[in-house]
Amino acid sequence: MNTWTALSSVFTLPKTLKNIAPLIRTSFIFGATLSVFMLPAYSCDILIDPGHGGSDSGARNNELFEKDLTLSYSKELKNIMVHKYGLDAQISRDSDQFVNLQDRLILASQKQCTSLISLHFNSSLDLPIKGIEIFTPDWPLDFDQGLNFNSNFATHQLFYEIFVYQSHQWGKKLQNQLKLLTPQVKLSKRHLKILSNPERPTLLIELGYLSNPSELNLLKDLTYRGKLLNIVAKTLFENIKGNPPPFGLAHSAPHLLSPAVLSSSHKPSTFLIDENHTKK
Repeated sequence: MNTWTALSSVFTLPKTLKNIAPLIRTSFIFGATLSVFMLPAYSCDILIDPGHGGSDSGARNNELFEKDLTLSYSKELKNIMVHKYGLDAQISRDSDQFVNLQDRLILASQKQCTSLISLHFNSSLDLPIKGIEIFTPDWPLDFDQGLNFNSNFATHQLFYEIFVYQSHQWGKKLQNQLKLLTPQVKLSKRHLKILSNPERPTLLIELGYLSNPSELNLLKDLTYRGKLLNIVAKTLFENIKGNPPPFGLAHSAPHLLSPAVLSSSHKPSTFLIDENHTKK
């Protein structure tokens, strides 16, 4: 089996990628960008990101802050993934501290994590609204917004498209499993900050609405919480071990998420910002 056949067998490329398959084969033949295609030696299976923290409280319902709930849920999710599924799960913050979005992305890159999941809770002035929302990276990304691509632009673009595609596949699987617990589970593609540079399959999950009284009671219920997090953990485990990312830039091109690239000295548009979801 040749190299291209082996890589193709990892997973089915989306239609848009098949159109540039000759480019990939040419890269292997001539070895010009071979280092970019090397499989990374991942040192962690997943980075769990509790949304908000410190001075950024997120959504609020009376005495309950989103930042506290995301931390509590994330710690429990990590515990399940480590002790039940044997995964190497890391967490972006383990206390009530502010961690900016740049540092969260850099941390995932430094730890060479296979995947990233960011946990959040929703809120709305329309109190009846409830349900879970899963967000995956949108495509196309804007490659002119602060990312330091070099002569291997085409191959970097290919990697990002692969991870955008795979993120959505993981999101679909998680949506289907969560619907066994609650019928209202939406899946959308968004240009959110934490999803803007997908070096790995990345998901942001809004686990429910703090503004909806009945859903808030569910989110406080330990039995429901356990069921919810076990579904998330099991689905992620199956994705990570059964359909792992075939490529990664964290190992072969770490400069894409270096502090210099992501520093505030660059244009604010370094991250793709959805004006309606600037809190993520």
